[in-house]
Amino acid sequence: MVDRENRLAGAITLHGIRNTFATQELNDWLVALDIQEPVVARVRPEMPLSEAFQLAGRYNLDCLPVVVSEGQDTLAGILDCPAVRRSLSAEVLSRQQKADNIRDAQCPAES
Repeated sequence: MVDRENRLAGAITLHGIRNTFATQELNDWLVALDIQEPVVARVRPEMPLSEAFQLAGRYNLDCLPVVVSEGQDTLAGILDCPAVRRSLSAEVLSRQQKADNIRDAQCPAES
């Protein structure tokens, strides 16, 4: 969640939503602010991906807010760690296949 100046104000988590909707009678009265939780971790655009993944692991998070800079909590985006891992895996597999094709082209199997 962000405030009017696009500064990070809090987070709504799946865990928080599940706990909240367990009490059905409150659903009609709830607003986002009611289930907002403090942000426990944030990353900056220049932070190495390995550090961001370590931070996500430390707090058991799948997504991390990306803020503009260290002292400024202006939201720049969200880092979706599972999506990034899938993209990295696909890229590694693609490069491995290209390397295998190059190797096969340069070293044809002996007959």
